[in-house]
Amino acid sequence: MNYLCLMDFDGTLTNNLIDLTSDSKLLLNNFLKDNKMCIISEEKFNTLLDWINNNGIKCDIASISSSIAKINDSYYYSSISSITIMDIINKFNNSIYTTFGEAKDFSFVTHYKDRLKFFYPKNFIIKDIIDSDILTINIAISNDKSDDLKKYLNESNLYFESIGKDKNREILRIKKEIFNKLKIGKILKNIYKDYKVIAITDSISDLDMFKISDITIAMKNGDNEIKKMAQYITEFDQEHNGAIKMLDYICHLK
Repeated sequence: MNYLCLMDFDGTLTNNLIDLTSDSKLLLNNFLKDNKMCIISEEKFNTLLDWINNNGIKCDIASISSSIAKINDSYYYSSISSITIMDIINKFNNSIYTTFGEAKDFSFVTHYKDRLKFFYPKNFIIKDIIDSDILTINIAISNDKSDDLKKYLNESNLYFESIGKDKNREILRIKKEIFNKLKIGKILKNIYKDYKVIAITDSISDLDMFKISDITIAMKNGDNEIKKMAQYITEFDQEHNGAIKMLDYICHLK
């Protein structure tokens, strides 16, 4: 039996983007000789790509926040036209605190404000005009106009979710379509049809991965809710390579 592992990242495979130990790399590469793995995370796509390259790991990756995935050496992404983005920005210009997002090859910010820079993606470019199609854009808009923006996005057939709110503003993440862990999981299952699916996570927010998996694993350091749903709980937490050791254990069950 060959396995396809749907692997959450921060809190599951690693913690705070730490590099793997040499023993962990060996275990993981042994698993990947006969099996497949896809790291599915909110982390930026380039962050995930750098991490697997730095650790010498050959696996698929999918960034939910960037709306881009690299699966079996093919790219999957959905983009919003630059015209649509500029229409939104122009229409709500006076109510926008800041916007930040990603094109395929760069991160960008408009309405730049130094006091909000902790929100911004790494290595961003300040742009007055968006002239490239966008994978995802986050708009921080005043609370009194957030409902109007949501209505406009619905009318424009764009997908959005609220990712933060305070007394002054709400931040909406906007995409062309839903690009989440369930969708990525279904793409992977279609590509790797003959593989038995494993899901490993620390968070109840990843329950959709469990719904399409044959083997479900929760991290020792995970939410109590996801532990109740899982078939297995790792013996070790993410700081002691619990996910990788569990994969090695499952491999030897064959």
